[in-house]
Amino acid sequence: MNIIVSRAAKHYGAVVLISALLVNIAVLAALGLAAPLESDTVFFAAIAKNFASGNGYTNPRSPWPSEPALDRLPGWTGALALAFSILPHVDPPVVVRLTTLLLNVVAALLLARVAFKVTQNRTAALFAGLFYVVYLPALFFMHSGLSETGLIVVLTATVLLFLNGRLLWGALLLGFSCLFRANYLLLTPLVPVLLWWLGGRSKMLAVGGLALFGIFPGLWMIRNALNGCPMLSSTSGEVLRGTHNPVVFYDWKHLGLWIQPDDIPGEEPFQSLARRLSPCDLCRHYQAEAKEYALQNWTRLPLVMAGRFYRGYVPIPGNVTGTSVLGFGMRGIVLIGFVLLWKRWRRVIDHRYQVMLAGFILISLATSLLVTAASRHTFWLEVLLIPCVTAAAATFFTKAAVQECR
Repeated sequence: MNIIVSRAAKHYGAVVLISALLVNIAVLAALGLAAPLESDTVFFAAIAKNFASGNGYTNPRSPWPSEPALDRLPGWTGALALAFSILPHVDPPVVVRLTTLLLNVVAALLLARVAFKVTQNRTAALFAGLFYVVYLPALFFMHSGLSETGLIVVLTATVLLFLNGRLLWGALLLGFSCLFRANYLLLTPLVPVLLWWLGGRSKMLAVGGLALFGIFPGLWMIRNALNGCPMLSSTSGEVLRGTHNPVVFYDWKHLGLWIQPDDIPGEEPFQSLARRLSPCDLCRHYQAEAKEYALQNWTRLPLVMAGRFYRGYVPIPGNVTGTSVLGFGMRGIVLIGFVLLWKRWRRVIDHRYQVMLAGFILISLATSLLVTAASRHTFWLEVLLIPCVTAAAATFFTKAAVQECR
């Protein structure tokens, strides 16, 4: 076994590439390449299809189909629009899933490369790449066509740029990640500190990196401001209202979760509000309601935050099925392994990566505790923790190999 792993580790890139292709293709074949799209993917695909067809960045599925879309960020939409422009006559579900298949394979390769870069250990790189290949949450998002797959590619590429000393390019790409997840704007105060530390305490580098970090989100906010909504996404109000309401605050089954505003008892229906309010006014309406409710029920907030932490970081599924148990079990390996093996992996992981992880963990915790949390919102962080867990696993493997040789 040790000989097989050692030989595979020498060519970890090829092994991960072939494995990723086979596993992702098998999942699509089993679950259906052309299965109907669900969740947010429906809206991302609709905007992307419109944009690729020359109809502008509009959402035909929203109450404002002819107005510039303000609800979905352009990172994932742009990737899908490129795919639709290449495959204009192919059914949208097929286009979306071919895109996520390709990106999920790239994500596996990039993560393996990150693991090698931070450990200089090919076995750790092999373990990281292969673990991601079979990581059920990643395969779920790949088949669902959600933006998480593209986000992992952007984040792992960003980390590699930082590790390779291309700090300004890394800052620019990290800013681009804000077009996948608006909460990454919370990284703003951390970016100059990180660049100052990585760049030999250069103040000019820190300032320049911060400016580059703000380019992509800044341009998108300007675009939205010109359309009457000076924010990254008009869905922020729905998110806040969906996490600050009687159901989420007082119903134990939903404690700490997010629900659709229409599911709040006594709430005026979304479609009714949309008939008399613009996207931005509707967003502000939900934001005001959420803030008012939070102020009136502030004593409940600590319990709600505890619920959010549980939903985001405790690997116990809400609905127990064979697949969910296996998927959350894999999440548990990452999250629990990261904590329990801390002393082992911190000795072999590049200190620069440890500093980056600290920043990402802070952003994840801030978003989860203050706004919303679920396994979907912590998935990206779990992926970045995998190299640490596999680095620890590689040390066990190396020790076993040495003992076997003796």
